[in-house]
Amino acid sequence: MIATTLLPLLVYCCVCLEMICPQQSPPHNGAIYGTDFSYGSAIIIACLPGYMLADRNLSEKVWCISVGSPKPVAVWSSNVHNCQGLKSAF
Repeated sequence: MIATTLLPLLVYCCVCLEMICPQQSPPHNGAIYGTDFSYGSAIIIACLPGYMLADRNLSEKVWCISVGSPKPVAVWSSNVHNCQGLKSAF
């Protein structure tokens, strides 16, 4: 049997709030693949043929992560990507 003084603490600790990342707009000359924007999910950012990601250090897979304490918020693991024409990317 659980003591009644612990019951509010157990209820509080076990309540989960769904964390959702903000919806992303596709980059100019690109597309976003994925419809799940919840914490832990990933989307793929890709460029149209003839274009590539402007910053080669950025991954095409972007994860929904949480930051902040004590009230975490859901954010994307990378900033908005930009697609550039192949000639201007080199």
